[in-house]
Amino acid sequence: ENLLEPAGPIDPEVCFISVREPDGKPISLFAAYSLHYVGGVGPHHVSADYFGEFCTHLTHLLQADHQEPPFVPMLANGTSGDINNINFREPRGRRAPYEQIQYVAHDVAAKVQAALEQVEYESDPKLAAVYREPELGWRKLTEKEIAWARETDAAGAKNERDLSYIYSQRLLRLNEYPETTTIPLHALRLGSVCIGTMPCEVFCEIGMEFKDRAPFANAFMVELAHGYFGYLPTPRHHDLGGYETWPGTNKLERNASTILLDQLVEMATSLAPQPAAAPQ
Repeated sequence: ENLLEPAGPIDPEVCFISVREPDGKPISLFAAYSLHYVGGVGPHHVSADYFGEFCTHLTHLLQADHQEPPFVPMLANGTSGDINNINFREPRGRRAPYEQIQYVAHDVAAKVQAALEQVEYESDPKLAAVYREPELGWRKLTEKEIAWARETDAAGAKNERDLSYIYSQRLLRLNEYPETTTIPLHALRLGSVCIGTMPCEVFCEIGMEFKDRAPFANAFMVELAHGYFGYLPTPRHHDLGGYETWPGTNKLERNASTILLDQLVEMATSLAPQPAAAPQ
């Protein structure tokens, strides 16, 4: 009854770069998809989630299981800080361990396999990259937040999953941070494709805006690259709330997403193909 509408858009695209031999033999494929990890594994299991299963299944679909040298597929997080695959408006029954992982991975791999038939390969792609470390402020806590954290810390944890106590520790650590930090940003050009990276769990609409603003025919983002600086919501989402915007989950200043996106678009622009000079 508290649900009104989705807080933001989804990005249904699977973006990828395929590398192959001149005779068509696959060498590698790097993809990015904007969906949080799925989970739903067995007790105490360590899993590569749908990312790992995607690689296994795509290799099978391309009949490259026994290829030498081996085919190397990869799947990265796109911008999925606020995207999962749970429809909270409809009840969902329990699923067997790995069932949802396989469902997502096989669907994404099949879509990539189908799209490979339309890929236009470049024989001599231009490669370039630019890296920056802009300075940003850490999130500033209010006196009320600091007082709450100290009081909750002093009371101790009720159990190992005491969320209030867990967040009190996060806030106390955040309160000890210096005024500013540097944030690693990377933009890479591979022919007609540009990849931008940020070291956060980036909200989906930030990645979609990068696609729109980067001056490339094909552009996409990869999150959680070169470090981890918490969730990165937009200023609009700070107003809406949600645990991704809580201090401790979010660690950077309120306008961080705007600043970082502008920087990343500027970096991508510096790598963009230049128009041919007009004849004299």
